[in-house]
Amino acid sequence: MSNSDKSSLSSDEHIRYTLASNADTDTDSDYNVDHDDQDDNMAHSSGESSGDLSDESDDSDSDDNEVDDSDTSVDAEWIEGDLEAHLPQFDGTFELSEGVNLPSSPSPIDIFTLFLSSDIVDHIVQQSNLYRTQQNLKQDPMNDLDFYQLLGFLSYASLIRLPSKDDYWSQLSMQEIIANNITRNRIDELLRTLHFNDNVLNAAKCDKIQPLIDLFNKRCAVLVDQEEHMSVDEQMVGYKGKTAPPSLKQYMPNKPSKHGFKLWSKSGVSGFVYQIQLYCGANKAAPKPTMTGPASILARTTRLAATTVDNYEETTRQHEDRKKFDTSGMVVLDLLKNVPEGTKVFVNNYFGSVALIRKLTELGFGVVCTLRRNRIDKCPLLSEKEMRKKVRGFNDYRVTNDKQCVLVAWKDLKCVLIGSNYVGIEPIVKLARWDKNQRKKVDISAPQIISVYNKHMGGVDTTDMLCSLHPIPFRSKKWYMRLVWRVFDLMLSNSWLI
Repeated sequence: MSNSDKSSLSSDEHIRYTLASNADTDTDSDYNVDHDDQDDNMAHSSGESSGDLSDESDDSDSDDNEVDDSDTSVDAEWIEGDLEAHLPQFDGTFELSEGVNLPSSPSPIDIFTLFLSSDIVDHIVQQSNLYRTQQNLKQDPMNDLDFYQLLGFLSYASLIRLPSKDDYWSQLSMQEIIANNITRNRIDELLRTLHFNDNVLNAAKCDKIQPLIDLFNKRCAVLVDQEEHMSVDEQMVGYKGKTAPPSLKQYMPNKPSKHGFKLWSKSGVSGFVYQIQLYCGANKAAPKPTMTGPASILARTTRLAATTVDNYEETTRQHEDRKKFDTSGMVVLDLLKNVPEGTKVFVNNYFGSVALIRKLTELGFGVVCTLRRNRIDKCPLLSEKEMRKKVRGFNDYRVTNDKQCVLVAWKDLKCVLIGSNYVGIEPIVKLARWDKNQRKKVDISAPQIISVYNKHMGGVDTTDMLCSLHPIPFRSKKWYMRLVWRVFDLMLSNSWLI
């Protein structure tokens, strides 16, 4: 065998080893972004959202499933020039959809029942009674009034907190509005049977909660016309128990809730949540094709032949997209289905890449995203070492030869890499940043893209803040109840926002 053949085989083996190693690791264990470190990062200027760029530097920890744009996308010629955006105009406004009927003077309950519709209540009551029958529990079946009383008790307890559930009926701390409407034993019985899917039909552990998530997403999609500016980010639902499936439990040391479940969230700049997805582990992020050979050979004369080939082609396309945009990029593309053209999308450097910017341009979406150094498609921006020598506020930028994508390196305390397909450098703005030496805020120069990102990125952070104000406090031996409480909290926060 020739030396060239040996070199080729060695290279192939290295590639296969690298891909196999990446497939065995968690996609999110290295996602480190700290929004609260005031000593090492800049203070937020007044009026900016919590999605500030103070921590969005390109030296963040690498992600196990990161994809290098230089290997997965067509090489672009980068030039110095101005961005020329050609995106569809966004025509919508954030308001209730035309088909939503409300009284002339709606009460808070009228707004809340838009999200907790009678269909959702019927589904919960039906599944809870089915579970009661399957477990042969000797208690009265749940009805709609029982469920509303249970939810009322949970909501009241999130505002008036007592050490335990029993204290709401005790002589020393009795809450009459609770004790006069439902007994303590009945609350325990309802919590024991509260269920959302038939255990016999559960193919995966997440199926215990997935029907409620799907119903919530469906209501959010039909109730309101979406906002122009949206952000895609993650939410952590705190959980330290041991009964949950390992693939669902995550550890993120720089989050307020370090242990728990991770939800992908699509939120408007107002904090309104339009869609959530439960993260079920790296191996379940995208399917792989299970058949080999061309579609013409796989086709059969059976009634299911066309469907089989279509499913194979769809699975193959998803697998190829995953290699091109990475698992994180596919999350963004999945959440943007059924979103109006012209919507402006904001994501951080966990999701962002030049390949994603190009794809969203094709789909008619504007995007602003921070980037990591290995996802800039060989753009000749100044290196990290060179940027350290520049004064604070310096920026370097390049656009593609078609002027549809701009990448910017901006020097704050650290170097920030950011890209967009609709907003560029001009006009230069002044941002207030904390100076440790002068011990006061000072004005530094920043490109327009930085100001736009800071203004619109914090939608999911606003949602987290609203949910943390009055969360449902009770623990449960059923691991999925933490997710149930979060869905109910999101219903309440969405109701308040509209």
